[in-house]
Amino acid sequence: MRLTNVGLILASTAILFGCGRSKPPELYVLSPIPCHKMQISEKYAHLRIGINPVKIPEYIQKPEITLHCSKHQVKLAENHHWAESLKDNITRILQTNLTTLLPGAVVQKSPWYSQFFPTYTLDVMISQFETDIYGNHIFRAEYLIYHDNRVVKNGQICYKKKLPVVTPLTVVNSMNDNINQLSKEIMLTFKSM
Repeated sequence: MRLTNVGLILASTAILFGCGRSKPPELYVLSPIPCHKMQISEKYAHLRIGINPVKIPEYIQKPEITLHCSKHQVKLAENHHWAESLKDNITRILQTNLTTLLPGAVVQKSPWYSQFFPTYTLDVMISQFETDIYGNHIFRAEYLIYHDNRVVKNGQICYKKKLPVVTPLTVVNSMNDNINQLSKEIMLTFKSM
């Protein structure tokens, strides 16, 4: 009888502790484009680019990945989180991508070192970065490049694609493709300067 009571207490405790724990969230990050073969190049050594923090809509600055249920309703994926601030992740990816795509250029994100004086400053404002439950994905952004406190380039982009399957991973992959494509467009602008 006593063993039965002890067994029931242990079983009840195990159930209580088991029910109290929620599943840990799956974490996601955006990744830069792959590295090229390491070759020393000074081709773009004249470029010193400072990147200001990327601006993104408040509604996607959440730890959870967002999905649009309708034009005006957003759902948070409860167990699917960004591993770091999305804004910081995007800024870091832009820095890494531009460093890769413009060999020899010095690219720093704000706040930069006191000895670093950028010849160009880059601002990126993302106004739409969303996928709906039907797989319609849209990315809309504007970028400004400054030289001597003057705007020398104002670029706008809008990418749309249809995802065949909507999962947190396909949403993240699509977002990643957008940031990498944006990096390539910005790189082409810098190459022409």
